[in-house]
Amino acid sequence: MIIQHHLSNPAALQLAISSLSSCDLKVTALFCPFVIQLRPTSFESSPTQPGIVNQQLQSIIQHQHFFKLCSSQSADEVRGLLIDLLSRLFNLHPHSTCQITHIVPLIKVYRGTLSNCDLQIFSILQLFEKQRKLSVVPLLSSWSTTNNSASNSALEALQSLDPTTVFLTCTNFPRWRRIHDSTLVMTNTTDSKLYDPVFLLLLFNQMMAEPLPSSSIAWLELLRTNVVSLFLRSLSAKDGQIRELALCQTISLWRSLEVCLRAHV
Repeated sequence: MIIQHHLSNPAALQLAISSLSSCDLKVTALFCPFVIQLRPTSFESSPTQPGIVNQQLQSIIQHQHFFKLCSSQSADEVRGLLIDLLSRLFNLHPHSTCQITHIVPLIKVYRGTLSNCDLQIFSILQLFEKQRKLSVVPLLSSWSTTNNSASNSALEALQSLDPTTVFLTCTNFPRWRRIHDSTLVMTNTTDSKLYDPVFLLLLFNQMMAEPLPSSSIAWLELLRTNVVSLFLRSLSAKDGQIRELALCQTISLWRSLEVCLRAHV
């Protein structure tokens, strides 16, 4: 059967997700902005070809309303369904779907929180690293908390953080969080409003690999985000790898601040 709908139709997106395991799903752009064609077949006996899956991914991430729907706070239901659909498509043929052109658009709609949507995006980024043996951390330098804008460096990305949200992440630290999570957890409402400490640790690590701030004002703007407090809180995380990463970042920060202070004495 053929279902013609706009990308913002939650019911149609839900049908596409539920049909992935039992149908040969093809996404095309025909007369409507978003068209899904379902051809009922046995998924096990006739798996979707990698080329078709890539076409599906491109049809979604290149859609004219993709960024608008994934950035709007009022379209969280649609955003969740879209990210879920993308996650399933990425995992069908990771060796083919994990391409840099498919990853970059996801970073633009990634909010860096512990919501299920963002955890799924983070999982896709980890899948890319596993398949391509490349780190996506340098790409995160363009991440920003502001919609429709990109940062010029990891420092600028960190400076865009909301200090209140970072502080709430410290006081409500997610002890369940692991660096390498093969399965996603259903986060509660409180967790979905917090930043992902793993993401912020990796982003800070990228900042330390770039040219460091040369002025005390730039350092002050970074410290005002409360990100250093989050690193100190992460030293008591349940996951040993998070503790180790937080310790490395804390030591690196201390040494960099020493150099900065000496330069201004």
